Amino acid sequence: RIISCLILCRWNDLERIRDIQSEVENNVKGLNLQLKRFERHAKLTQKLKEKEIIYAGFQFKSLTEQIQPLEAEIGTNDCVKSRESSIVFVIIGSG
Repeated sequence: RIISCLILCRWNDLERIRDIQSEVENNVKGLNLQLKRFERHAKLTQKLKEKEIIYAGFQFKSLTEQIQPLEAEIGTNDCVKSRESSIVFVIIGSG
């Protein structure tokens, strides 16, 4: 009778260990999924940042091309060129 009680106790212990193992494995799977999502988000965020910088460069070029004829009309070319150099430095230097 004592032996059967010990066997039953050991069996219950093994069942609990298997339950804990299963729970840990499920948690690991969930964490791996979260990690993949985080890595994907980080990559997409970086790509978006790069594209926003490129887009800002195109906008800057477009606006500069629109300003040039106006500069010629009002004769403030030197002032705008100085400001333009500062803006380019800030854009390039901040990357």
